[in-house]
Amino acid sequence: MITSALGGVADLLLPPSCALCGELVDHPKTPVCPICREGFEKIPPPLCPRCGQPFVGAGLCPDCRADDSAIVMLRSGFAFGGSMSQAILRLKYGHKRQLAPYLARMLICPGMPDMDFATCDLLIPVPLHRKRIAERGFNQSALLAREIGAVLHIPTAPNALVRTRPTVSQSRMQSRRQRAENLRGAFALRPGIRIAGKRVCIVDDVVTTGATLEACARALLAARPASLVGITLARTLHS
Repeated sequence: MITSALGGVADLLLPPSCALCGELVDHPKTPVCPICREGFEKIPPPLCPRCGQPFVGAGLCPDCRADDSAIVMLRSGFAFGGSMSQAILRLKYGHKRQLAPYLARMLICPGMPDMDFATCDLLIPVPLHRKRIAERGFNQSALLAREIGAVLHIPTAPNALVRTRPTVSQSRMQSRRQRAENLRGAFALRPGIRIAGKRVCIVDDVVTTGATLEACARALLAARPASLVGITLARTLHS
């Protein structure tokens, strides 16, 4: 009761504001105002059955037909752009950690097209290198995975994968080949982690070409999971 009273006093002194635009919000647990939330662009079907990129046609999209992926299905909640890209950047670089649980719930509620989370046994977030963790103080993908797991009652293994070396930011890579080369051998399964026979879902914040998720999936394959799928908060839409 004392804690609630102090929280009420704090809200009066520092009323909750939108983490994106700074406008006042009705509740401190809703860190994004309605106007900014309207800028979250859902990705409508039809989608490529494997990568989740918007695609009108039969079978896999041209990118998936050209590449053999270890991930059988990848789905993203929103297009990377507008207020969603702003939210992700604020989370990662603006230390707005309160956005993680909110964005995770936006991703999984009320659901995603043809992604059945009931078939997932384990969530594994894409890891950051220890130097990046020291700089940022947290791994945004791990925060998202933890919230998704808590809501859907799916176990999470935040330390299952380790980033074995620092890499250049993927945003600096221009082509799919450069992104793949940049991450070659950059991930490894931590000793003692057993995922044989498990249906694993890899969690990340944004996907552009899928190189990061694919590199993680390749590191997990040797441990013989039953299947590998991926989920991201947002994705870059290809023209």
